[in-house]
Amino acid sequence: MTHVMQTKLVGNDPVSQTAHRNTERYKMIQSTEIISFLKAHGFELTATSYASPKDVEKQGYQKHMMVFEHPNMFIDNANLLQLLVANSHDGKSSLKLDLGIFRTICANDLIVGDSFFSERIRHVGNTFYQDLNTALEKVLMEAPRVAEGVRKLQGIELTDVQIAELASRVLSKRLESFGETRVNMMQVIEPQRRGDWSNDAYTILNRLQERVIKGGIKYEVKKFVPLGDTYVTEFKKNTTREIKALDAKITLNKMVFDTVAEYCEVS
Repeated sequence: MTHVMQTKLVGNDPVSQTAHRNTERYKMIQSTEIISFLKAHGFELTATSYASPKDVEKQGYQKHMMVFEHPNMFIDNANLLQLLVANSHDGKSSLKLDLGIFRTICANDLIVGDSFFSERIRHVGNTFYQDLNTALEKVLMEAPRVAEGVRKLQGIELTDVQIAELASRVLSKRLESFGETRVNMMQVIEPQRRGDWSNDAYTILNRLQERVIKGGIKYEVKKFVPLGDTYVTEFKKNTTREIKALDAKITLNKMVFDTVAEYCEVS
């Protein structure tokens, strides 16, 4: 899995931008202010990353992700629970808080699904910091539940049939926009490193998440090809690309987590 959340802070990062675009109701809350607020509540900023906007005018206002850690957010020695805060200064997005898991065995992030924790705070009104404070209280309350959910997944051993079924569910959601597809599941199921040989549900979750986000999955998609006055079907070979867009990566990451958690009846 690509560990995009651990990019080092740089001086011209949007976090430190002071320019802003305000609508009549929108009150831009700079990320530097949010960082200070979270630090005062015991959270430590460890990294940030940001999207690269295609529109030059959005440079300095684009969405960016900040990663925080807290001493009371703990799973085990191999999995670190983190608070992921997405912000932008364009007046179009709410502040978004999610919980993520940093897995030290392969230095990557797994974002907890919506079934566990997700908060949105609008940049309007005079209640922003009150709402943020409430959200942080929820984060610390939900952290033990997420940790327990991970431990439950670690304790569930899956059969080869169950692993194949899970891979099929995840891949069908990853490729659903392409229509009817055919995929050799072995390329998705096989572990990429020695530490991933276990068949517990949590390890399988990480293996599937890495494969669908990193890309490189070869598949065939059904196409209708004209032949005289009619059409015939053919399957064209294709390969999935790495998911790099911040929003798309978060959405896909959560999908994998929720699919596995639901399958294993962990919530």
